Amino acid sequence: SLKLTRYNPLKYDNQDDNEIDIDDVTARFSQLLQNCTMLSSKAINPILDHLNKNQLSLLFQNIDGNRSNFDTMCVDLERYKPKFSIIALAETNTEPELSNLY
Repeated sequence: SLKLTRYNPLKYDNQDDNEIDIDDVTARFSQLLQNCTMLSSKAINPILDHLNKNQLSLLFQNIDGNRSNFDTMCVDLERYKPKFSIIALAETNTEPELSNLY
């Protein structure tokens, strides 16, 4: 299987740079990011199915271009059964002239 390369802004290597003095919390967040696993809708759906009606489910996604990726995101959301209680979106692909659009 191919290993997915992921961006970890907190990753550091003490062997390469002895001047980095990272605190324990940042190191723990970095390790958490490194250990994240991508799950398919087939893997997530059984988890969602076992939630009680009173339990909250949340999907957070950096849409990275609302205008260009919104339709794809909507199609992706149809793959999840049942639906998430909350869907939170981050838009990090904006320019100053588009700031009033979102």
